[in-house]
Amino acid sequence: MAELYGIPVILHTDHCQRSWLPWFDGLMEANEKYFEANGEPLFSSHMLDLSEEELEENVGTCVEYLERMAKINVLLEMELGVTGGEEDGVDNSDVDSSKLYTQPEEVCVSVPLSLHRSQAVRAITSLQVHRQSVITTYR
Repeated sequence: MAELYGIPVILHTDHCQRSWLPWFDGLMEANEKYFEANGEPLFSSHMLDLSEEELEENVGTCVEYLERMAKINVLLEMELGVTGGEEDGVDNSDVDSSKLYTQPEEVCVSVPLSLHRSQAVRAITSLQVHRQSVITTYR
């Protein structure tokens, strides 16, 4: 489609939770094979939503994938905080509204962990802070 219209097309997967990681691994294998054959990734970015996990475990898993994704120029979106309501079978409607979305202290913990444990040259972290999406790219 990009070639027909002369525009870039971004292909992104969204909200992959831990129980779906085998499916995600299959996407990564297809992406790596495509990159090897074509010199560019099949997907532009993927999102891991491990917000139900402890922060350090969430970031640790994301960093493992980030290291792999950086080799094929794919960005990673990490979901740190919980969202309100129900999404993908996870019901957070009873969570105190002051605890919703990514909290500043979670960012202060996750960014150093990501950068310290990863040799990746770029990553993308999507943070929902006070109901706004903030995109930060690390190079």
